[in-house]
Amino acid sequence: MTTTTRTAEPIPLVRLLTRPQPYETFSEQLWTLTERYACCRLQSIGQSAGGRSLYAVSIGGEGELPALVYAGGFSAADWLSSALLLRFLEEYARLLTEGGRLYRIHLPGLYARRRICVLPMANPDVFAAPPDSDRQTHDFRNGAMTDILLYFGEQAEMYPVEKCPESAAIRQYLRFQAPALFCVFGTGSENRLTVPPQPSSRAESTGRLLARMSAAEVSKEPSPLSAVPAWYGAESGRPSYEATIGDDGTEDRFLSAYAGFREMLFTAPLLLQE
Repeated sequence: MTTTTRTAEPIPLVRLLTRPQPYETFSEQLWTLTERYACCRLQSIGQSAGGRSLYAVSIGGEGELPALVYAGGFSAADWLSSALLLRFLEEYARLLTEGGRLYRIHLPGLYARRRICVLPMANPDVFAAPPDSDRQTHDFRNGAMTDILLYFGEQAEMYPVEKCPESAAIRQYLRFQAPALFCVFGTGSENRLTVPPQPSSRAESTGRLLARMSAAEVSKEPSPLSAVPAWYGAESGRPSYEATIGDDGTEDRFLSAYAGFREMLFTAPLLLQE
């Protein structure tokens, strides 16, 4: 993993939150956040099949501290989950820099005892596909994009992880961070929190609590995206979930999505045991 710095021109955040944006635009905003807020650490954790950096941002203390990882943008140019995580990063960093409080919690105090990590574009190549292409089926394997979710499933002999650099980088990153709680975000027809088989009754209870915070339905029905938290939960024995953002197709879908998941995004770090 490589820590990087660069001077970036600010990009109006509203442009990224109301409509799909290309990889370059999302990447520039991540650079901008790093330059604007000293608490944000930007890393490239690997490269996609198309040679694009997989960026992760961490906020909080370093060393042996409880960590939480949020990830989005896994497939089909899922810009909504990436935009939601980008907005969370911006708001959290701003409140932290201003020494603010959230839900009566002094954020600088929390900052020193936790590490929050965000991987907003897990599959960057889908953001680089031509706007008028079929991003679901467009085969970039010889030049960029692939469905990385297949490489987290159970058919290892058909989809060996070493053939998917994105999957390999994400697995390595999760093993390095060893998050005490892991949640992936995707887009669907309704707000839903999917709880894969969990290692303990506490993990089940935490999943139900996170769902209540988001006014989301609790589900155990797997989806293609569920393979990612299911893999981490099985390997680590730690709580892992899939949060589905209900997309009603309206222009303000980002606003409603962020309002629905904001409390969960900010409160989940408080649930980590020290």
